[in-house]
Amino acid sequence: MRDPRRTVLLVEDEVSFARALADILEQNGLSVTLAHDEGMALSCLRQRDFDLLLLDLMLPPDLDAEPSDWGYRTGMRIMEKAQELKGRMPVVVLSAMRDQGVMEQAEACGVVSYIPKPASVDQILRVVSQAMAATRKDDSSVP
Repeated sequence: MRDPRRTVLLVEDEVSFARALADILEQNGLSVTLAHDEGMALSCLRQRDFDLLLLDLMLPPDLDAEPSDWGYRTGMRIMEKAQELKGRMPVVVLSAMRDQGVMEQAEACGVVSYIPKPASVDQILRVVSQAMAATRKDDSSVP
């Protein structure tokens, strides 16, 4: 029996970019679910399991969020909630944010790789493939 398709939750607020990237990932054998804001992402995480979270850090917050919680903090909250709900799910950040402190915080939340925007399709596919391969190896060692 063939392995089921690996699943990715792609959280990106630039809708046209998100759709294009989802199409490319699907053409490369992945099943992609799109979320464009914090509420959609958290709803998706509560409803199903994913093999990978591909996340932009700079996202619109929930409507009731304080203005001080906007920006990269939205992506950080999504990562924290993903780890709380799903445990060791790998996270790949795809973001223009280049602040070293933020990147260190992201690593503490389970980020396995950070792809700076703009990024080439080849770079994104390579990093996603590596994250998926590492996850598959981890899964195979569990009895």
